[in-house]
Amino acid sequence: MKRPTRLVGWTVSGLYYGLCAALLFLSMSLLAAIVFLLVVAWLSIDRTRFLDVGRYTAGVWRCRSPRPAPIIGLGWMLRGRDYEKAGLEFTMGGRSVAVFTLMSRREWAERKRSLAERSAGGGPQ
Repeated sequence: MKRPTRLVGWTVSGLYYGLCAALLFLSMSLLAAIVFLLVVAWLSIDRTRFLDVGRYTAGVWRCRSPRPAPIIGLGWMLRGRDYEKAGLEFTMGGRSVAVFTLMSRREWAERKRSLAERSAGGGPQ
């Protein structure tokens, strides 16, 4: 019973936001309608998702805090005890997106070397 209810909710939301975007397009501009739809999509993020590519990762998640959510923010992602800069984070309305490195260049080179040794049969498996 959950799936039909969710489908109805998506349909109603899609029609409502589509109508709002159409009214913005007719009364203002195409850019206003596009920005509206992007903000609605951004604020609908509920799940945490990450994509790893090599030593880099990109992710989006909700910021849960007892304080009010920030309207907009831009900051550094930090890693480790020495607070090394790892990447950038953008926050808007309690949702964050960031692109950052999982490990430093030195650690990444060591990991690659270790994996190469293992695949060649020279190390413990």
